[in-house]
Amino acid sequence: MNDQVSNPDVLKNTHPAPMEKIQQAHDFMDSLELHEPVVPLQVANFVTSTAASKEIESDSKGAYVNNGSLVTFVDGISAQHKKDVLNSTLLAQLAATKKHDRYKDTEAWYKFYIDTLEKIGWVAQGFSFSEYQVSGSTFTVDKVVLDVLKAIASENEMAVVQETLKALEALSDKDGKLVLFDSNSHHQGNGNFQIASAREADGDVAVNLGAFYFDSTQNSTKVLFFEFKSSDTKIFKGTESAVLNEEVYSQVRDKIVTKLGGKIAQNVDEIEI
Repeated sequence: MNDQVSNPDVLKNTHPAPMEKIQQAHDFMDSLELHEPVVPLQVANFVTSTAASKEIESDSKGAYVNNGSLVTFVDGISAQHKKDVLNSTLLAQLAATKKHDRYKDTEAWYKFYIDTLEKIGWVAQGFSFSEYQVSGSTFTVDKVVLDVLKAIASENEMAVVQETLKALEALSDKDGKLVLFDSNSHHQGNGNFQIASAREADGDVAVNLGAFYFDSTQNSTKVLFFEFKSSDTKIFKGTESAVLNEEVYSQVRDKIVTKLGGKIAQNVDEIEI
């Protein structure tokens, strides 16, 4: 594997967005409804205690818990584009959860998740799920994540994802970041989460997304690192590459921030890597 973009064509924004595309984005945002997540006590206390968290820094690598997602950034991404990735993926999660049960109607949930991203300016390449074939009698989800992402991510992106997983695993079960992710990524024996890796080239921001859901007879804690029995668990994976059309997104950026409001502080927090 090398550090070249896995599919360079996804980074090309060569066609200006027509006015109707921008108007459609406005109309979509005006009518969009979001799920109101229940914030666990540990997370509520954590948000209160870190209300003055440091600003997102440009050009430096980073990682964030984002509701039921992990979002990572390699070096060289502007602070604004980091916020755009975090806000748009949070919006897509909350919009999809408002429409569909995250754990019981998962593929419909993902369809609306991707539709939301496309409506606000993300240009996607295509998305479908297949069952991940586990080798061995047990497995941990973090190993599945790394195996799936290595097919679409560069070495730099994989290095940041690995750092992120290592940092998350080291947290205590009651750490606010871990509780935030766990409480929004799985419920009882069902899970639904995303791992996104973002990069920037020639001013365009692009994301490689690994999407996962599973069904298990086992109840897990620290879901990414729990040892599941292969005989009791089915896990499905999908990948997506997308580039942000700045011409569309810039027109609804403020509406997205306004629509999310306080949900950003409640659902997004940095992981130290």
